[in-house]
Amino acid sequence: MKKKGFTLVELLAVIVVLAIIALIAVPRILNVVEKARIGAAKSSALGYISSIEMKVATDSLEGIDYQNKEDYAYDEIKTNVKGQIPTGGLYSLYNGKVVTATFCINGYTVTYNNNKVNVGEKCNGEDVKLKSSLVLSKSTVFLTYPQEEVVEVTENTSGGILTCETSDSKVATCSISGNSITIKSGKKEGQATLTIVSEATSKYRNSQVAVLVSTEEGLLSVTANGYTGVYDGSSHGITVTSEGSTVMYGLEQGTYDLDKSPTYSE
Repeated sequence: MKKKGFTLVELLAVIVVLAIIALIAVPRILNVVEKARIGAAKSSALGYISSIEMKVATDSLEGIDYQNKEDYAYDEIKTNVKGQIPTGGLYSLYNGKVVTATFCINGYTVTYNNNKVNVGEKCNGEDVKLKSSLVLSKSTVFLTYPQEEVVEVTENTSGGILTCETSDSKVATCSISGNSITIKSGKKEGQATLTIVSEATSKYRNSQVAVLVSTEEGLLSVTANGYTGVYDGSSHGITVTSEGSTVMYGLEQGTYDLDKSPTYSE
């Protein structure tokens, strides 16, 4: 008795048929998913706008008023809302009503105008924020070790936290206090690039500028103090100080391995 089975040709035919079905079905399924995501983004935008207007109306009963302006950040007025919450965006508020808005919701750019909602390109939240500007008083600095110089931040539209990084800490370093950037020369002669970054906020994107620092070798001021006067029989040494360097002492010329001056009684 012979066992029944599939031939190789029959198996290949089945695989081809399944592949054709997949080619037809998968794009349609993906299209359905895409339409569902777009629909959810539209609904979430309308729900979020309604929650803002409800919050403004409720707060007005308690004497809390919101000014009319065109650049409210998406999270500036805190609301409780169900559904997807925007990850970025701006809207205009006039007499308690949202007039226009651009949000990033569910990965899509959603615009609102004249009570109409449209879904556009995909977004990540940052690309629907305002561009920010960061301006410094200087873009190039020349230092002679051990000098330092202060560069001022003259414009930071986002108001984001400022950070500073150097491409070579041996050439130059930087620190920030308020709007002042202190740049210190290192012990290595050369050039370094300082990158100043203003972090992104809920309304603005991050921004950054670069400062080119050139450091050259310099002369250090040295002060030496030793014992003067009538010999008193005690041990005495010499104290050497120099700003910007570490002074080492030695008992023999060419060998300096002591961090304190040796003392002598004669």
